[in-house]
Amino acid sequence: MPSRWEAFEGEARAPTGIHGREPQFIPEFALSCGTVVAAQWTSPGNDLVNGLEAIWLEHVTQNAPVRRFPPMNQKLQRGASRFLFYDAVGERTTAAALEATFLEKGSWRLDKWIAASKCQSILIDTAAARVDYALLRAAVAADAAPR
Repeated sequence: MPSRWEAFEGEARAPTGIHGREPQFIPEFALSCGTVVAAQWTSPGNDLVNGLEAIWLEHVTQNAPVRRFPPMNQKLQRGASRFLFYDAVGERTTAAALEATFLEKGSWRLDKWIAASKCQSILIDTAAARVDYALLRAAVAADAAPR
C-alpha cells in the first residue's frame, strides 16, 4: 500500500521556518514594507500564523504567482477531498486561479493552506514576497538558536 506521503517524498517544503510539528514560538518581525507582525505561539487549534497571513495580504493580487509546496505536517490521503484540491492546484499558478480552484474543489478553509503552521503549502511566489518569507524564516531561526 502506498504511503500517504508518496506524492511528497523528495519535494522541498515551504521555506518559512515554521514546522507545524508542535507548538512553536514565532517572534515579532517586520515585513520589508515596514509592517511589524506581532509575536505569537502556534498550537493545535491556534495554528494560523500571523506572519504568513501578513505576507499573503501584503503581496496578493489576482495575477500574483503562487507556488504549491507539500504541507508541512499535514497528512493528505489520496482520493480525499483535501488531496484532490491540493492536486488540482498544480505546482505553480496565480492567486486568481487558486481561488477559482478552491471555489470548485475546496472542502477546507483556504487560509489553512496559506497560513496554518501544519498545512502551509501555498505561498506567493514573487521576489518581494520571497524577501518577506526569508525575513520570517530568519526571525524563527534566530529565536531557535542556542543561547
